[in-house]
Amino acid sequence: MNNKLPTVSLGLFASVFALAAFLPLTAIADGVVTTTVSATAPADTGVIIKNDTISEGGFGWDGRPPSRRNTGQTFTVEETFTLDQIVLRVATNFVDTAALAALANADFHISLYQFDSATSAAPSTGKASLFNAAGKLPATGITTGIYLNFDVPDTLLAKGFVYGFVLSFDNLTADQRVNLAYKSGGNAYIGGSIVYTTDTSGSTYTVNTSNDLNFYLVGSTIPEPSTYALILGLIIVPLLTFRCLFTRRH
Repeated sequence: MNNKLPTVSLGLFASVFALAAFLPLTAIADGVVTTTVSATAPADTGVIIKNDTISEGGFGWDGRPPSRRNTGQTFTVEETFTLDQIVLRVATNFVDTAALAALANADFHISLYQFDSATSAAPSTGKASLFNAAGKLPATGITTGIYLNFDVPDTLLAKGFVYGFVLSFDNLTADQRVNLAYKSGGNAYIGGSIVYTTDTSGSTYTVNTSNDLNFYLVGSTIPEPSTYALILGLIIVPLLTFRCLFTRRH
């Protein structure tokens, strides 16, 4: 009897490790974010969360201190998924040619944080960023109404939690600014809010619970735990069946 137990345990551990190879992990990650432009919004097939309701006008992401040096949006995760890309849009009425020109190759960071609620002004106390990635805006192609695609480090986001992304210009210059498309009033997206800073150091956050950026979160969903249990069962049952047959024959 005793010599059978280790064999079953090893089979179980082998199954768990085989399954674990397919599970993404949530980890604090830094790195480089690649940014591209496109004329159209991302296809719905890859979009997990979005707010595509917009107003005429825009919400400033601004390099002029202390105006909105850091600007972002919080959101609520309704199904666990791996975040691959964040897409924002330049406001259709942003026609400041000097500012658009100054955005070429502009250095910035994009960070992802956990927030306590959809109306929280600042990231959760004591929580490190899930990633803080450096990047450059594209050298060409940033025009009125264009979509900005931020290919961020792949990050697992858990169902039921509130997260938020924050953009920050590295260099505080007068012309380095852009108005991002947003929905003014009406709280079009109830799962989150615009967050931003208004101090030179970029450390004091304010929340705008009435407005939301026009944003798209692109990624891939993760099966529920019940699905994993089914997969694990499909792996373990054949192993145990084989073990029983092998034991009877020997």
